[in-house]
Amino acid sequence: MYYIEETDNELVKYEVKFDTERLINLREKIVDNLSVIKHEDNETDGVPFSSFFIDNDVRNYKATRTGKWKEYFEEDRPIYRIKYDIYQHPKLADYIDMILEGNINDYRFFYYR
Repeated sequence: MYYIEETDNELVKYEVKFDTERLINLREKIVDNLSVIKHEDNETDGVPFSSFFIDNDVRNYKATRTGKWKEYFEEDRPIYRIKYDIYQHPKLADYIDMILEGNINDYRFFYYR
């Protein structure tokens, strides 16, 4: 991969090499240790749809029936207590993802200082 830096009157081209495996391990450590963790504890009559789990890093998910029921038009639905943690990744993890995906030309990467 190459990185081009513009100085006063010239462009400087750098060749950047990295170990993908080590970068993946570093990203995992960053996510595990530096993420903002939001704990959720809700009661609902349905389970969150699958795109919620795809779009968010959800961990420690647990759903249990409360024994209560919610009455709808022609049916009763069980109430569940749902507990889980949402990990909000730090920006550094996003930038590592961009490098791993080869999207280093994304303007957001260059304005991170």
